[in-house]
Amino acid sequence: MASLARIPLTEDELPKLNALGVALSREQLHHYMRDASVQLAAKKCERLFYARLASWILVPSFEELEPACKQMHALYGKRFLPVGPLLDCNEDHHIQSLAEGNEDLAWLDQWPPGSVVYISPGTNFYSSLDELVAVVGALEALEQPFLLVCRSDEEKLLQELGRDRDHPSWRTSPWVPQKFVLDHPATGAFVTHCGWMSILEGVSSGVAMVAWPREHGVEHTDHYLNSKCIVEDWKIAIAMKKCSSSGKVSRESARESFEELLHGEGGKRARENVARLSDLAKTAAAPDGSSAKNLKTAADAIKSGKLVGTDTALLARKMHMNPWNLSEEKRAHLKSILDSAPAPAPASGFLR
Repeated sequence: MASLARIPLTEDELPKLNALGVALSREQLHHYMRDASVQLAAKKCERLFYARLASWILVPSFEELEPACKQMHALYGKRFLPVGPLLDCNEDHHIQSLAEGNEDLAWLDQWPPGSVVYISPGTNFYSSLDELVAVVGALEALEQPFLLVCRSDEEKLLQELGRDRDHPSWRTSPWVPQKFVLDHPATGAFVTHCGWMSILEGVSSGVAMVAWPREHGVEHTDHYLNSKCIVEDWKIAIAMKKCSSSGKVSRESARESFEELLHGEGGKRARENVARLSDLAKTAAAPDGSSAKNLKTAADAIKSGKLVGTDTALLARKMHMNPWNLSEEKRAHLKSILDSAPAPAPASGFLR
């Protein structure tokens, strides 16, 4: 991997990734790997640098979903612990109370199993309100009921276009209890921006997806890579199609995407695959599952008071500082700790 250390990566360096079994287009790379911002690249690399100081590295995934976890075990040893999916909302009384009396869940109750499309753009902004209108128009044309999470200004726009929130066949809401929506029997498809936690919830709920990643900030650019995982690798999603001339989602391209997921062979395969992964997720989270055991390992370490050593903890507090801005004495101390740590083994796989 040393030959890939130059950032940003150029087009002629992509075949080196492909040789490692990581087939990516330039668009699918993290922003810091294809942007000329040295400061951003340094910030990302610092986090990997300090990861060597951590007593434990907990990740929201599970070993059965991402075999590359084994490669990370080789790199970080027993400190690397996949602990996802972290939460079963239906068994948590506090979280269960958040869903009680929720109007969106009550609205879902009226629909047959697997008949509703759930659309969530994530925390941030749609790439284009025109695209949002195109998606809504496509589902209207298909007479497909859907639940759309959108911010107040987007909701206002839809109302100005004559699309009322209280439309009989679809509903908009500024916030929904997402895991409960995905677990609801009426939910048959999930349009996702491809944030990792949303994908993990979709997998654990066993809902096939439409992958619609959009770049809206340098801190949220794993979405294209996540999209590749669910569309090409795990085959649990259909990619949102775009108009060839404009490069944006159009009403017709969105309609084709939904028809493929809801009625096509690709959608049938996605439902079968996500059902299988959902079973694996439940197994990992069960009391004797891999993630449950990993989480217990970390919890036991915290309760024992042996989570981190004093020196390492002191340096870990400087997580967001450039180590080369430290004093010579502290930099030497940092180097001595790193030098005493076991050398990482080479890893041929990758993790998001």
